[in-house]
Amino acid sequence: MTPPRRPARPRYALKLLGALLEFNTRWVGDVAAAGLAGRFFEWLSIAHPHNNVHNMRLCRLVADAKVLPPEALAELQAVDRVLAVLAYAHENDVEPFLEPALRLCASLMNDVGPSESQKVIASLHVLLELAAGPDPDAALSAAHCLLKAAHLHPGDAAAVLATGDNVALLIELMGPRGAAGSGAAAAAAGGAGGGSGGGGGEQQEGWPQQQQPPPQLAAFQADLAPLLLLVLAAVVEARPGLLREHGAALRPAVTACLQAVGDAGLKRRWARLLAAQGG
Repeated sequence: MTPPRRPARPRYALKLLGALLEFNTRWVGDVAAAGLAGRFFEWLSIAHPHNNVHNMRLCRLVADAKVLPPEALAELQAVDRVLAVLAYAHENDVEPFLEPALRLCASLMNDVGPSESQKVIASLHVLLELAAGPDPDAALSAAHCLLKAAHLHPGDAAAVLATGDNVALLIELMGPRGAAGSGAAAAAAGGAGGGSGGGGGEQQEGWPQQQQPPPQLAAFQADLAPLLLLVLAAVVEARPGLLREHGAALRPAVTACLQAVGDAGLKRRWARLLAAQGG
């Protein structure tokens, strides 16, 4: 007699469904019509057995497809849930959860409404620490979350990010030597096969001639630096006194970062900010 077949494990079912919905995002509406969209967010909990990276991907696909209205996302406590998962992953070094949770957080902030997106403000220090973390993908996702929070709630974000510890971390992240000391940069450098940086290529400003950043690190900095400049610009615009309070450290860091990035729009924006404060 053939034994009964075991049902497929939910983890693999979630993985397969996520792959299908990424292949054709129009199917997300069908999944929502079947009543599953809300279930994904109900499973977004540290204590739930279905809470995994595949379920977080499904939550993000639902958020990106906008098949649930802001009221439904608020009722599901979507923002609270993802922030709780993110805090747990950060505190307990559950690295596989970090980047999916950050991407979901960024997606939710687009559509949940101001009262819900404002909840992210309480987690800005965590996001800033993750921007300096060992995973470049998570670091960039954290920077995107910081930027969205600064744009949606500039005054509240400025009040948090303008504190001494957070300003110091922003300055460290913007400088090439600071980035080299951060976890994300160290991981990128390690993946490049050491810090000797042999080979050709144009020397990057701020790096000793004999110790140029490896390509992975240079690419990471090129992606992260504009985001940090935009975050800091939003903070300074909401709190102009920040340049007076921390100008001795901020101005050189911003100037060096702008030179490395070379973005004309960012340079014009920062030129106005620095000129307004006598820079």
